[in-house]
Amino acid sequence: MKFKKKIILFFLSGLALFLFINRNEIGLYRKITEAKEKILNYDSVKNSAIYFLKKHIEKKDPKISNNSISKMEKIDLLREWVHENILFSSQDKRTSLDSGGFFDFYRKEGPEIIQAFEESLGGVVCGGSAHILKKLYEFYGFQAYTLDNGVSGVYTHVITLVKVFDKGRDAFYVQDPYYNFSYVDLFGNPLDFFELLEFLNKHKEEKIKVKMGKKNTISRIYIKEGHGPIIKRENLSYETLKNSFSKAWRQLSKIKNINDNPAYIYKFPVSIFGHESVEKELLKKVVLAISK
Repeated sequence: MKFKKKIILFFLSGLALFLFINRNEIGLYRKITEAKEKILNYDSVKNSAIYFLKKHIEKKDPKISNNSISKMEKIDLLREWVHENILFSSQDKRTSLDSGGFFDFYRKEGPEIIQAFEESLGGVVCGGSAHILKKLYEFYGFQAYTLDNGVSGVYTHVITLVKVFDKGRDAFYVQDPYYNFSYVDLFGNPLDFFELLEFLNKHKEEKIKVKMGKKNTISRIYIKEGHGPIIKRENLSYETLKNSFSKAWRQLSKIKNINDNPAYIYKFPVSIFGHESVEKELLKKVVLAISK
């Protein structure tokens, strides 16, 4: 509740300042969203909300604020935090924040989304969890993207790509907050996304290893008829992904020569979102990599 009150206080104080300065220009019934967009110090209010969100996150996992940990350790911890602390939903539009249409999910700021989970307003599926993780990475100074993969109408899955300057080059690492895993090489080192694609092109998937997170249970919100929304804990891991992917594999394999390793889903890029200035170039790079 303290987290909620601090965010509300900062937003309301900024709004009050704006209304006071412009009290002769704004009618009582102007939409609050219009007022918020014109708050003179809105960026300051937004940054304050992000500051308290980070404090909220770090209170639940103090290791995230430890400056002595490596970038990759922080990246993994943030993915673990999303997997463990947000609400997931089914495809039921009554509980789906990211596809239900009642929350305007992709236009919300990070603190507003996390607050919606705190209040059990609804949950998200893979696309929403990847988007939230992307937001958190950006709050902590990383450049990140969401990458949707698969074949529409058959099977799709969204993950987060985070950019890290590693070993003298820019590397992109897959982070899956829904199933809580990343990829490493045979020696346990983080595996760059484009190296992963190269292994898949050569059918050397044995060189791609899955690094699971510490936990594989999530909180999912459902509508129980006659009782309203309820939240249940359930298992969700890489094994769940393998089972899900295997159901779509036969149809996917007819389109392209692949086996039943879920990593082959990355050879079917659908869309990528992130920094507008580079996302198109990154998508081109992905398409070029899978066409080799």
